[in-house]
Amino acid sequence: MASIGKIIGVNGNLIRVKFESAVSQNEVAYAKLTQKNKDGKSEVIPLKSEVIRIRGDYAELQVFEDTTGLVRRTWPRPFDPGL
Repeated sequence: MASIGKIIGVNGNLIRVKFESAVSQNEVAYAKLTQKNKDGKSEVIPLKSEVIRIRGDYAELQVFEDTTGLVRRTWPRPFDPGL
């Protein structure tokens, strides 16, 4: 089962996520970035990352792709380690 989380912080290629269920150290995960394409339609871009630190319900992930446009939101943001 996929763990869903909320991005609560972005610092370069490091993101901090609050998870609803357990995650594991070194687990591969995907942060979902929603952008408008050339036609004006929304598209979801999965950004590959790895869980590098876990502290309770919070985890820090290193993102291996460009995080431009990935920002902290006040509502839950999709985060799916099993994408």
